[in-house]
Amino acid sequence: MNTNIYKYEDIESDKKLYLYLIGEMRNVYKYKELHTQLLECDQWITMLNRQPIKTEYTADALLALKNIMNDAVNYLTGVKGRFNDGELAIELINKICKLFNKINES
Repeated sequence: MNTNIYKYEDIESDKKLYLYLIGEMRNVYKYKELHTQLLECDQWITMLNRQPIKTEYTADALLALKNIMNDAVNYLTGVKGRFNDGELAIELINKICKLFNKINES
C-alpha cells in the first residue's frame, strides 16, 4: 500500500467539475451494479463536500479518482458523444497525473 500523501492545491477550484463528472459516473455505476466504483464515487463526493475541503490525499484515493475520470472519458465520449465533458475529464486526469509526477521527481 502506497502511503505517499499528495497535495492537490487546486481541489477547491476543481470541486464543481469533479462533482459533476462523478455524479454522471455514479449513475452509470449504479445502473451497471458496479458496487466498488459506486462506493469510490460516494467517498469522493463526501470528501469534496467537506468544509473546509481537504487538500491532501493518499495515492490510492487519487488513483480511484483518476479511474473514475478515465471511465468518464470513455463513457461520455464513446457512448454519449459528449466530447466537451470527455475533454474536461481528460484535463482533470492530467492534473492528477502531474501530482504523481511531482512526488516521483523528488
